[in-house]
Amino acid sequence: MRHRHAEVNGYPRGEETRARIIAAAVELFGEFGFGGTSTRDIATRAGVNAPVLQYYFDSKEGLYLACMREVIAGFWKFMGTVTERAEAALARRASDPELIEAFCQIQMQWAEVAGSDQSGGWRRLLERQHADIGPSFALDVYYEGI
Repeated sequence: MRHRHAEVNGYPRGEETRARIIAAAVELFGEFGFGGTSTRDIATRAGVNAPVLQYYFDSKEGLYLACMREVIAGFWKFMGTVTERAEAALARRASDPELIEAFCQIQMQWAEVAGSDQSGGWRRLLERQHADIGPSFALDVYYEGI
């Protein structure tokens, strides 16, 4: 899928608008699901005209995929370090107590992320996709990312 607006190295104002649209869409898709969210609702929440969504994302499906990619990237910003430590412990065949500690660190980090005010929309979006109530066209992005 080719977007008319470059996803990177664009104008700052354009990137700000794109980010605002994604933030609004993540909240709405997370709360109401793909089918229960209209592009008009997203545009209203983001403070833009509905045609702007098509300019940036081509379609509602393109916007949803952009949201999934953004959410997964955010997830790994929070979880990447503890996950890498756990993978390193597994690779070096660490002792059981070390592996248990690595597991506990992952769980504590997830609890911190899941409990934060910032994670509400994206956590719900990931949960919907994980429970197979998200759109099937996004499954590849979800499974590759998570």
